[in-house]
Amino acid sequence: MDTKVGADSRAASPATVRSRVESEVRTWFADRPALDAPLLTAAVLLVAASAFVLVRLAVAAHGDISTFAQAGAQFTDPARAPHGLAVRSGSGYDGQFYYRLALQPWNLSWSAHGITFDFGFRRQRVGYSWLAWTLSGGQAAAAPYALVAVNLLGLGALGFFTGKWAQSLGRHALWGLLPAGYFGLVWSLSRDLTEITAITLVSPASWRGSRGTRCGRASPLPPRSSAARPLSW
Repeated sequence: MDTKVGADSRAASPATVRSRVESEVRTWFADRPALDAPLLTAAVLLVAASAFVLVRLAVAAHGDISTFAQAGAQFTDPARAPHGLAVRSGSGYDGQFYYRLALQPWNLSWSAHGITFDFGFRRQRVGYSWLAWTLSGGQAAAAPYALVAVNLLGLGALGFFTGKWAQSLGRHALWGLLPAGYFGLVWSLSRDLTEITAITLVSPASWRGSRGTRCGRASPLPPRSSAARPLSW
């Protein structure tokens, strides 16, 4: 009797339960190979990010998508800023400068559209704003929507490439949700920042590099200088 109780106790240990759950999860996914698809990783991330944007827009932004840029009166003159841009008190946040560049990404003047740069390096980070300008068709009223849309599309693309990366390492594509779902990117999405664009542009090279390493070939990653350059986007 004591031996049986001891065996039952061991069978119900946390380690055993965890092992059983992991085995069942692996079996469940193995029986559904269609789920091992980078496009699914991209879709899951895009849906989750879109849901976050809708909740933030309804709750924190009170329906005003221009608040994502976090324009502050210290650098954005409410009297000269484009109509419809929400300007708060204080210094605001970095997104206001990328919003300004999204209006005219070729205009690198220190001050334009009522918004003044805080640091010169802002003018180096124009890739994200160029994409937003292209998506908005150069329409100022569409720029706040385009900035958010570029980040959403970037997260979807990032999910695809991290899903590919996971597969190249012998993992299920949905493991790609871990790097692509990094919480810092939520901060970038909520404030019209450039990190999503930068990381998405670098991710294909990382995926190709992992493929080359796994197959025993020299990594096809570009030189460090060129690989780091998109981070200024």
